[in-house]
Amino acid sequence: GLPGNTVAAMVNLHLYGLPMLAARAGAKPVWPRGQAAATRGAITHPAERTDYAPAKIVGWRDDDPLIVERLGKGAAGLMPLLTADGLIEIGRERGDVVAGGVVVFSPLKTRFQL
Repeated sequence: GLPGNTVAAMVNLHLYGLPMLAARAGAKPVWPRGQAAATRGAITHPAERTDYAPAKIVGWRDDDPLIVERLGKGAAGLMPLLTADGLIEIGRERGDVVAGGVVVFSPLKTRFQL
């Protein structure tokens, strides 16, 4: 595996690195904008901390635009990043997320294209 926390590196690149590189290149920085998504399963989350995790789109509902599933259990795995459609954000104001709970989903496809 790679040294360090690969998920943390990707999150920081997504949130700060790409907008900073765009600004340095003279382009208008584009900050990630998430959308509401329902979770497929419950997610354990400590309150008082904002967390980001790789997630995959697993469906759509009529009342919710997306259903997402968190990928991976640990923070440093590379495989979840390779299969992720985006990142979910769980804000510091909430604790555990129940199945069907709403999180913020930011797609990666529009930001990282090969």
